[in-house]
Order: sequence, then structure tokens, then C-alpha cells
Amino acid sequence: MVIKKIMVATGGSPWSEEAVNYAIELTKLLKARLYIVTVVQYPSLLKDVGIAAPVKEELRKKGEEILENAGSKAQKEGIEFELILKEGYPEEEVVLASIEKGVDLLVIGSRAKKGILRESIGVIANKIVATAPCPVVVVKDSAFIAELLRKSLSGR
Repeated sequence: MVIKKIMVATGGSPWSEEAVNYAIELTKLLKARLYIVTVVQYPSLLKDVGIAAPVKEELRKKGEEILENAGSKAQKEGIEFELILKEGYPEEEVVLASIEKGVDLLVIGSRAKKGILRESIGVIANKIVATAPCPVVVVKDSAFIAELLRKSLSGR
């Protein structure tokens, strides 16, 4: 299997940024094309009330900023990329975007969970992995993993 199209989903979180960095490096290595997607999700109250145009606009601007930040990283590395802004539920829109672009690999970030949830990759990440039409790489939050290692090595 040849990987020519890679998509990375980002929401601007630290674990999403790690996914972006990973996807950029992988794209360079494979000489592929990168699609960077973010999904603006409006709180259900805004949908119901319909009076929140300024709030929607602010959320949309935040999404654009997230994409611009990721795009500037890709540009610095000299790779071919496209920015995609979607609206809706991330677990649905990321999968739909991957289908629309015909990507060969999807990269997503997931924060490491604590306690009883530590085996979980997160609700949104899990739904994407379950429904994506292509292989999915889940990049874990390295800060949390580093903290676990530090505690383990120090005996807590």
C-alpha cells in the first residue's frame, strides 16, 4: 500500500498539536500530500436559540486560527497541504472529510486518560477509529506519558 494522501485532525489542543507534528513528519518522509482539518462544533444551545451569530463567528475564527497555525508548520517544512474547516460533530465530519479527499491514512491526537479510563483513547478518537474508511494513527499526549514514566521511575 502506498500512502499518498494523509489527513490530520486538529482542535488546537496539545495532543492535537502532537498529531499535527507527527503528520507533518510522516508526510515529509512519504512525500505525500497533507490535508489538515478542524471541526467547529457549536454548542447545542446556539443551534436552538439561533441568536448567537457573534458567538458562532468567534468559534469559526478560532477554527481558522487553528488551521493557520498548523498550515504555517506545514509550509515551513515545504510540504503540499490543504486546510479544511468543517462545522458539526468532529467524529462525523473528520470521517466525512477523509472520504471526500480519499485519504490513505488519518492521524488524530488523543489525550491520555487517568485512572480507570487510562485504557481508553477518548470518545471522539474511538468513534473516528471505528468509522474511518482508512487506517488511523492515534498520537497520544506525550506530556501525560512522560509524567507517568517520571512517577514510575521515582517510585511515585
